[in-house]
Amino acid sequence: MQTENKGDFRPQKKSTRWILKSILAILVVLVLLVLIVVPAFVSSENGRRTILAKINSSVEGKTDFAGLSMGWVKGIKITDFSFRDKAGRILVAVKQIAAKPHYLAILTGNLSFGETVIDRPTVQINLETPQSQKAAAPQQQASAGEESRTIAVPINKIDLVVRDGDVKITGEKALTVELSQINSKVNLRPAGQQTNFDVNMTVVGQTGQSNIRADGRINPAAAKTGWTLKGTTGEITVEVNDLDISSLAPILALAGADVQAKGRISVSINGKIQDGRFENLASTVNGKDLDITVGQLKGDRLKINRLDAGIKLHRENDLLNIEKLQIDSDWLNAEAGGAVPTTFGSLAEFTKPDSKYSLKGSFKLDLAALLSQLPKTIGLKPDTKITAGRLSGSVETTGQADQRKISGEINLADLAGSVAGKPVALSEPLTAAAIITSEKSGLKFDKLDVSSAFCKINCTGSTESFKYQADVNLAKLQAEMGQFIDTGTYKFAGSFLGSGSVSTSKDKIIAAGTSSVKNLLIIAKDGVNAFEPNADIDFSVAVERQKNVLNIDSVKLGAAFGRVNIKNAVLPLGEKTDKPMSLAVSMESIDLEKLRPFMILFASFPKEMLLAGIADSQVSVSSEKDVYRITTDSTRIKNLRVIYPGQTPFEQPEISVIFDVETNPAQKQLAVRKLELTSPQIKIHKGEFIQSQDGGQTKLQGRLDYEYDWAALGAIAGPFLPAGLRLTGKRNDTITFSSQWPYGKTDQMLANMTGSAALGWQSAEYMGLQMGQTEIKAQIEKGKLTIPPFTTTMNNGTLSFAANADFRQKPAMLTISKPMSILKDVQINDRVAAALLKNVNPIFASAKNTQGTANLDCNELAIPLSGGTETDTKIDATVSIMNLHLQSPVLEVLALLLQKNINSGMTLHPSQFVMRQGVLTYDKMQLDLGDLAMLFGGQMGPGDKIKMSVTVPGLGGVAFKGTKDKPQLDPVKIAELTLQQQLFGGKQKGTGAQPGQQPQQQQPLSQEQQLIKGLEGLLKGKK
Repeated sequence: MQTENKGDFRPQKKSTRWILKSILAILVVLVLLVLIVVPAFVSSENGRRTILAKINSSVEGKTDFAGLSMGWVKGIKITDFSFRDKAGRILVAVKQIAAKPHYLAILTGNLSFGETVIDRPTVQINLETPQSQKAAAPQQQASAGEESRTIAVPINKIDLVVRDGDVKITGEKALTVELSQINSKVNLRPAGQQTNFDVNMTVVGQTGQSNIRADGRINPAAAKTGWTLKGTTGEITVEVNDLDISSLAPILALAGADVQAKGRISVSINGKIQDGRFENLASTVNGKDLDITVGQLKGDRLKINRLDAGIKLHRENDLLNIEKLQIDSDWLNAEAGGAVPTTFGSLAEFTKPDSKYSLKGSFKLDLAALLSQLPKTIGLKPDTKITAGRLSGSVETTGQADQRKISGEINLADLAGSVAGKPVALSEPLTAAAIITSEKSGLKFDKLDVSSAFCKINCTGSTESFKYQADVNLAKLQAEMGQFIDTGTYKFAGSFLGSGSVSTSKDKIIAAGTSSVKNLLIIAKDGVNAFEPNADIDFSVAVERQKNVLNIDSVKLGAAFGRVNIKNAVLPLGEKTDKPMSLAVSMESIDLEKLRPFMILFASFPKEMLLAGIADSQVSVSSEKDVYRITTDSTRIKNLRVIYPGQTPFEQPEISVIFDVETNPAQKQLAVRKLELTSPQIKIHKGEFIQSQDGGQTKLQGRLDYEYDWAALGAIAGPFLPAGLRLTGKRNDTITFSSQWPYGKTDQMLANMTGSAALGWQSAEYMGLQMGQTEIKAQIEKGKLTIPPFTTTMNNGTLSFAANADFRQKPAMLTISKPMSILKDVQINDRVAAALLKNVNPIFASAKNTQGTANLDCNELAIPLSGGTETDTKIDATVSIMNLHLQSPVLEVLALLLQKNINSGMTLHPSQFVMRQGVLTYDKMQLDLGDLAMLFGGQMGPGDKIKMSVTVPGLGGVAFKGTKDKPQLDPVKIAELTLQQQLFGGKQKGTGAQPGQQPQQQQPLSQEQQLIKGLEGLLKGKK
């Protein structure tokens, strides 16, 4: 057995070795095949066609090349490359592309192409819009939640050489720019290694050519995020010679820049960059006949006939040493030299009494030349012409033993012109001047003043402690500046006075003072005004520099409408702070009646609504990271009184409010955790509201459990209810809602809403219609609103209704799903006639003693709820009125002509009408007056217009003039008919229809025939 076992084992070992050797041999052969076959396949015609097919299936256009060769050592070479996009706007041709890529690096995900040479590339881009596309629809916006992303390419190494390139871009109106003789070399390296570039080209435009050259060496610091300016070092040189900037229009259009420019410019820049900042910079800019406009200028154009500017500076620690700064143009001249601090630390060094740094500079600006070019940007009034004005300023440092002075001033003077031909001018110059003395003891403000016709501000003291005073006349401020610019929709009067002190130390800045506003008057354009005789503010605050917080010891506001106090509050001044927000606001004895005018002006409070009561509240605001919490458990209003026209006054002895709100502005989240309102007639038992952002979506959900009395709520809800609607009844309802929509598209909130709400009343009155007890339970599911069928009494008749609305449609329309009888046997009156029926038939205008029983059947009803107008309303209905009695100017004229008694009662037969585009139209609306039938037809609307006529048996057709409120029968026709009756004794006869029948058509008599017939009647009468 042992011999047999050994004999079995030895062949198995040899077999395993043979298998391993075979596998290794196969792998070697496969690798050799790959090394041999891949280059051969890529270089073959089949390989070329396969690669081209793959490329062309992935791009919008056609790509081609004559030859493609690949070698592991020689690299990749492509000859006669071409591309043409599908629209024929982009044409690319390259004589040859040669690259020696590092294949192993590419396999690891880093693009390392080594030396890449692009020989004689030409690019043609045509931006002209074809005539067939000029009326095309605008581009669609990105879908909800879609965001643009920058694609980062992991480039490891590319030595790119472009030889004799040419780019030609044709813009609108056949404007063409050509970048020719492009020769460049870019050695692109990853962050942390030096990248070199050298680019030369010629710009050929409509008026000539210009040379552009740029070269440099840049070494960005290594960073996890790739290339970044921070930490970058290197050198850069740019030369632009006599460039016609108007020739760049096609390039700017291609880049999507909203810029239009004309003129010629030359630029020279030589700079050295250290740690992302210019260490040395020497630059000159020369321009001629410059004319520039951008979108931010609102259609204005900035023109500079001559510009010569130069700057030479170097950085020394945190100070910029300006060796030369000079700007010379036709409306701005400036020059400066010396050191400019860039940090608080360098400012301290600059202001030392023995500092070696100095600064001297000045500027002069021709305001008339500048403002006349930028009226819309500055906000000048229409038809304003500025004819004079200058703005000048200077700064200079001087020094002597142990003392250093810094002086500066800015002066706005001689500003004058005209508005609509009326002369305007500043009555006094506006000046700001400062003289600061630096001594060993610190900085002293010898002078720090602002002076003008409307304000005077001055400061004295030192940086450790200084005092200030301010006096501003609000009326003069508006009068002076309002001559030239629109100062808003309000007029101001009154004065602002302020005084206080500021002291500084290494760790703190402490400020305390008082301010007052006296005789403040604010008047809106519609005449609404608010007046405050005397408002005082006392404050004491401190800034902790190290902790980056503002500590409010106290802020007290006292005014005629009440008092507001803040004590022991903490406000963070930035993200890096050790203390969270803590703010407690106390409002005491706030007189709502005195506050109401300010609420009307600035809080959209309805001016028709009267408000009175005394409010007291304690509100606290706190924060934790980015979340802010606002709470109150002590807000009360005593003796609240709200009066709104047409509603029962709302009077409550006391109302108390409790709420708890959290908000995260960074995440755009809002959560009302708790909301309770308690009063005798209105109660909110539970209120919750949460809005948040997640994954590009805004989410909203909420619930409200409330109890109310319509009689009390009517005055408060009056501004939001249809005018004249009065409701009664006590309710206990719940509203729930939720929605989710793409961030930033709040117009889609209702389109995605789901929820339910109950609405009802014990009784209601609207436009003369008295409704009985009603209960409506509405549901909305993903934007589709359903109002289920309900029935209620109305003026001794019946109202039946059911409707749907789809807020996913634009506009959202309230519609009925099938024909229905909406009104049945409803009694009408004067108010119904004046508010509703006058829009249907002229006889109801100015009607009195109106009675009757009305019915309304609707085949179609569509009323806009959101996003629509009155013209979107669609109605197809049939109206009828039985036992109609009324007195109206129109009927009185008709009765007089017909010699009929209108007190006997009338019938308005079932008549169909339609409403489209704000116009109500019908062909035949039959009204029986006694034994005669009159036919009305035409249009009511749009607005107050009428285009209507009435056909009267025996009299023919008479047109209406005037408006819906004051319709009149054609006076010429009425005079003619009246004369006929006087001449002929009213004996001409017609073929009047019997009541309930259509009048028969008859051949109308001419005026001559009527006159002859009338004379015959007169002669017979004499006999």
